[in-house]
Amino acid sequence: MNSQGLKYTLIILIPLVLSAYTHVWNLLGFPSFHIDEAHYMRRVMLVLAGMGPQESAANGYPRTYDHPYFGQLFMAGILSLAGYPDSLNPGSDSYSIEMLHLIPRLVVGFLAVLDTFILFKIVERRYSVTLALIAAILFAVMPSTWMFRRVYLEAILMPFLLSSILLALYLRSPIKNNSLRPKPKYNINKYALISLS
Repeated sequence: MNSQGLKYTLIILIPLVLSAYTHVWNLLGFPSFHIDEAHYMRRVMLVLAGMGPQESAANGYPRTYDHPYFGQLFMAGILSLAGYPDSLNPGSDSYSIEMLHLIPRLVVGFLAVLDTFILFKIVERRYSVTLALIAAILFAVMPSTWMFRRVYLEAILMPFLLSSILLALYLRSPIKNNSLRPKPKYNINKYALISLS
């Protein structure tokens, strides 16, 4: 790797490390657990137990459809890859309960780090590396992003929204050609980008 590529990598790592510190550190201590997290995680556990995404009277939950299924299906898919909750050998002690809460928040925290990276790439594509660094750092440390530390639908869906914006930006040529940005290796078909977006 040449010095220009190393400098570019270090520039990207600065907001990612800040975001990891902000969104992954002390997951159980801040913010407090919210009732919505309990609803989403209950639905995730229903999917993991093979009862399907829809709560019904047969499952003991007489609710109708009130949220999109994607969030609970996505989270159940990720958690099932880790063998959640069986891999934790849960018990009735406080450590087991904390671990059961920690793993989903850890997944959401990593999604927030991914959000920071995608935001960096969006601003870099549209403006410049300097503005991308500033925007990503602000996103990483902004107090209003504390909601991305909780198991909410918004936190789960944000990477998909940002990815859609990024793919749409790749349909146009960049505004500026910044010397720090490595030259693209691949030329992606615009119809493939539209479909992915």
